[in-house]
Amino acid sequence: MNKSKLIIVFLLILGAFILFSNASFASEAKEWTVHNVTVENGITYELSNNNGYIQRLIDYNLSDGDTLYFPDSSYTHMSLQINKSLNIIGNNSFLEVCHTKEALLPGSDHKTLFVLLDGAKGTNISGFKISNPMEDDPYDKDGIIEGYSIFVNGASDIKLSNITYLSLGTGLKISGSENVLVENSIINGSIVGINISNSNKVYIVNNKIYNNIEGITFTANSSNILIHNNNISFNMNNGISFEGGNDTTYSNVTISYNYINSNINNSGIRINSNFPNLKILSNMITSNGDFGIFFDFDANRTGNPTIEYNLIYNNKGYNDGVTDYIFEIQRIGESHAEREHLITGYNYFGVNERSSAALCAKTHVGMIILKISEISKGVYNLSYVKEGSNEVVNQLISHSIRVYLNNASNNFYPTITNGTGILDLRESNFANTSNKLTAVAKLLTEYNINDNFIPKKSVSIYSNISSKSVVSGKVVKYTVTIVNNGDKKISNILIKNLIPRLSINSYTTNLGSFNKNTAQWSISKLESGKTAKITINVLTKAIASYKTTPQLTGGGFNLKNQTLSLNVVKGKAKFTSSSKDTKSGKNIIRTLKVKNSGTAKGSISKYIKIPSKYTYLKTTVLKGSTFKYYSKQKQLYVKVSNLNPGKTTTIKITMKKR
Repeated sequence: MNKSKLIIVFLLILGAFILFSNASFASEAKEWTVHNVTVENGITYELSNNNGYIQRLIDYNLSDGDTLYFPDSSYTHMSLQINKSLNIIGNNSFLEVCHTKEALLPGSDHKTLFVLLDGAKGTNISGFKISNPMEDDPYDKDGIIEGYSIFVNGASDIKLSNITYLSLGTGLKISGSENVLVENSIINGSIVGINISNSNKVYIVNNKIYNNIEGITFTANSSNILIHNNNISFNMNNGISFEGGNDTTYSNVTISYNYINSNINNSGIRINSNFPNLKILSNMITSNGDFGIFFDFDANRTGNPTIEYNLIYNNKGYNDGVTDYIFEIQRIGESHAEREHLITGYNYFGVNERSSAALCAKTHVGMIILKISEISKGVYNLSYVKEGSNEVVNQLISHSIRVYLNNASNNFYPTITNGTGILDLRESNFANTSNKLTAVAKLLTEYNINDNFIPKKSVSIYSNISSKSVVSGKVVKYTVTIVNNGDKKISNILIKNLIPRLSINSYTTNLGSFNKNTAQWSISKLESGKTAKITINVLTKAIASYKTTPQLTGGGFNLKNQTLSLNVVKGKAKFTSSSKDTKSGKNIIRTLKVKNSGTAKGSISKYIKIPSKYTYLKTTVLKGSTFKYYSKQKQLYVKVSNLNPGKTTTIKITMKKR
């Protein structure tokens, strides 16, 4: 079963719980709030005797579908029997089990905080820290573990979420029950984290189960079990254990996407029973004190479970006093000859060759191997592929792997997701030659780096000017571009000599900061492949020639760009004119237009001869122009003063035909 199918199955499970939680009594449900100090009929119930008040409230006041809310931070001397369908919600509230005989409720022969009986069908409990600190010997006369934080006893459709179990007995016991979801919880410090017996459809999802003597134990026939996406590590004995021998059967069990690591004395998964349709998929099972997966003497010796896409390595095995038996997966037999063959799918055993895998000769496996390849200079791909092909195994659980560059103290821990991971070492310190990457699992996977593919720093600077020669008073645009065309980032860049000492009109930059007072541009960090650009507009004034050579320092560089030259020159006026005659009644109006098409302000004067067939009447000029008519000579003198570049003035001469 691949990851997507497991997700679909889990969504269907959640959907069933959602449908149930929205059952018919939701419209009539009430919320009841209980405090650690309660007053009823003038009587104050607190600490040692508030449990009786809460139990009476449950028995006589609450109805199916109601919510019992615990808002306070802590409640002590608690032991409650639930025989109704309730929502029991805490505010991350601390609950401590009562130490007296009152905790021995009907349906439980051990001290327990919550006991859920058959009438509790559909109950949801969430938001608590439950402590069961047994003061006496945690074992009774028969060697049975005393005390449970929660005991699901013959109940169905139960949801337990966001609970921290702190029990010196069993954190959670599920017995004779059906359709139980345990999610998003922490179970630690118990003799047994979770015990399951005679139950059907139990889903253990997204929990942390650690620092117990046993992680999860199965002690009587059960079926349709999902243990998914949990961390079951650092328990004293086994991570997961199936007990009972040949007389006990656990059918349709799926253990998927769990971290089952560093369980101290025994195995990650121990199987000592019948196991029809057992699936162990996509787990990380490493560094356990015994075997990774162990089929003990009383396990079914002929069945082949589905064991595939797991990471199984560095499990320690055991020593019988003479010989070390270090196997990642082991099926026990009376002798090697009597031991049956075990056939599994593809798994990763921390090595790239079957001959190096810590497996019995009668264990037949498909090998997943780890490959290292180069993506670009200083960037590497780590991928798990099926032996003999480049097919990436994307069903592997996400994990990190230790990789070092050249020496074992120069460590990196890239995350592997869906069978691949990226290791970016561009900013690392490489040797000048003979660099090597080493991935560490059970054995080493090495990759020699070609000297031509060592990541290096490289940067370029480019500059240009919008015009090399301008008239004084014009704006000139300087542009400087910095390109990181190397493999590493460059830090603490400073660019100076960007512009001549001219007035800064405006500037824009996509990166870094520009100091107008010093005319220097600073960039704290320029990533590989990135470009920084600045544009500075300066206003010219003095007539002169200017030269600038942009210079880049920082990041181990001292680069100068090409020298830019700017000539600021004095402008010249240039005049053009045109005329046009139009009639206005009996008069003729001659319109004369004078334009300065040069680069500087200027003046112009002109004599205009009046044609002999016309009599001069008048002249109209715009501001800045003057005129004088000489009747004897029949000439008009016109002067245009201080006409700006690009501007036009108009002179109108009115005449009459003789």
